[in-house]
Amino acid sequence: MEKATLMDMIILSYLLNQPRHGYGIKKQVGLIRGRQELVNNNQLYPALHRLERTGAIAGKGFRSRRASRAGRSTA
Repeated sequence: MEKATLMDMIILSYLLNQPRHGYGIKKQVGLIRGRQELVNNNQLYPALHRLERTGAIAGKGFRSRRASRAGRSTA
């Protein structure tokens, strides 16, 4: 079993209210972390895939904005 990271916890807290697309999550995580810039894709998308794989979120393949899919918390 993998340990949850801070990024995982931020993503999960954001998805509790409603489903979000990867880009919306990316913008919000940047704001939560107190930064103006967006979170790096190399941080966000592996976390989304990990959470999806473990069943913590439900989504269908988080990809770029053009082919975006919404994710939601399974809690």
